[in-house]
Amino acid sequence: MKSKTTAFLIFAVIACIAYAAIWHGGFFPPTGDKPPPETTGPLLAKEPGSPVELTIVSQSGERMTFRASAKGWRIVEPIAAGAIDNNITALIDTLVSITCLQRYNPTDSGAPDASVTGLDAPRWTATLTDDQQETFDLEIGLHVPLSGKARTYVRLAGDKQICIAQGNFTEAMSRPVSHYRSPNVLKIPADSIMSVRVAGADTFSIHRDQQNQWIIQSGPNKKDEFPADKQEIEAFLAHLARIDAREFSDDDPSDLAPYGLAPGSERLSVTIASIAPDTREPISRTLA
Repeated sequence: MKSKTTAFLIFAVIACIAYAAIWHGGFFPPTGDKPPPETTGPLLAKEPGSPVELTIVSQSGERMTFRASAKGWRIVEPIAAGAIDNNITALIDTLVSITCLQRYNPTDSGAPDASVTGLDAPRWTATLTDDQQETFDLEIGLHVPLSGKARTYVRLAGDKQICIAQGNFTEAMSRPVSHYRSPNVLKIPADSIMSVRVAGADTFSIHRDQQNQWIIQSGPNKKDEFPADKQEIEAFLAHLARIDAREFSDDDPSDLAPYGLAPGSERLSVTIASIAPDTREPISRTLA
């Protein structure tokens, strides 16, 4: 009898724990199989205009800020760099399309408390600003218990109403800044390049003349100038016009010497003079 009684008590305790997790975790609505229609739908009451800025702040305080420009998205925090437009657009779409399966007010029967939702200290806070300078602040908390991480507690910042959202936002929100950073180091329309100077073991320069023909100069004076092979020059410029990095090793180096880039120690430097297509202003860039 004692063993049967013990087994029954263990079963009863497990059942109570499971019931509490399901009910108070908000895995199922408190009444009925379907939540009332007014508690479902998009988290955002209105759709934002064209996004111009997005800031993501993690629970640990790490910040990422992206800002739109005429030439596309850029990263402004924690580094200043070009961005991959599609990756930022995908993140914004994920946030804007958050849909609530159920909403709770704190006083509602069966409303999950902060220890379950994690919204008192959100895992992530997202602030989206649109082209009308209207901001939308979203807080993303913990996964709903027993949902297989398929549902997440979210809410609008400053709003006490809790939303059970469809989806697991961990992957989208926890990506590092490198996921959004453009690998592009240099991108110039090849036909806007006016001259190139290469300084290294051998030094030479090429430039367009008034007839739009390429001239190569290998010495210190005009006597060493001669016409250049157009096909060879165009192939050379195609390599220079777009340069992508395989990886970025240091965004703020205190010493360039370990990289062989200290002034005067470069193995090779390339100076490119071009004309900006939009403003027609001269631009000079030097790569080492």
